[in-house]
Amino acid sequence: MDENWISIADAALRLRVSYNTLHRLALIGVVTAERIGGRWRIDRQSVEEYVAKLRQSGRAPGERSAIGA
Repeated sequence: MDENWISIADAALRLRVSYNTLHRLALIGVVTAERIGGRWRIDRQSVEEYVAKLRQSGRAPGERSAIGA
C-alpha cells in the first residue's frame, strides 16, 4: 500500500475521533479519501493539514466542534 494513504481507522486515531466521524469528514470533503483495493483510504497529507487547521483555530483534534473546521 502507498504510504501516502492510511486507513480510516488509522486516520480516526490520529484525529481522536470515531471511525464514523472520520468517514463523515471524508464524505463531506474535509479530508481526501479514495477507495483503493475495495477499502477506503485517507490521504495522510489531508489529515495533517486538517490537524494543523484545528490547531491554528485553537482547537484540538477530537473536540466535538471540530467537524468541518
